[in-house]
Amino acid sequence: MSRLKDQMIKEEANFWHKAESLIGSCENFNLYNCTIMSLAPNFLINSPSSIRNLQEQLLEGWNEHWSKYNG
Repeated sequence: MSRLKDQMIKEEANFWHKAESLIGSCENFNLYNCTIMSLAPNFLINSPSSIRNLQEQLLEGWNEHWSKYNG
């Protein structure tokens, strides 16, 4: 079980790294959200509440990233 957990942790870390690296290359949040959600591992989007939570985290990261440039 530990190997599976380690693999999931690594997959999630890779996902967030990819999300961070793509944030500046998307023109708006909707494009960013669609791009990132297509890359999300299944275990991160296994229920509507998980999807909503993930999208809230993505929006928070998006706003935080662009706030550095907008003011």
